[in-house]
Amino acid sequence: MDYNAAAFLFFGWNKDMGRRTPQLVEVRKGDNCDMRIAVVRTMIAIIREYSKGDFIWQSPRHDHDVVLSARLSDNAALENFLMHDFFDDRGQPQ
Repeated sequence: MDYNAAAFLFFGWNKDMGRRTPQLVEVRKGDNCDMRIAVVRTMIAIIREYSKGDFIWQSPRHDHDVVLSARLSDNAALENFLMHDFFDDRGQPQ
């Protein structure tokens, strides 16, 4: 990750292949305040392609699954959790 660009692997359901596959996702900063929030918002957009409600997040930082919400009304909590889960050790489900 640098100032204007980042990439991450998303290990989720691939509709085209009909199974879980790693997908390389490239992110540009765009009009986001920094790359961290650009990455988080890109991940949320991907999550919402697959889920509009509750979903299970496999958190490597917490070494267990966490139930989160992809609902638009829960966006702030989801952004906050993912920001911490990706970039520090304080992420806690809301």
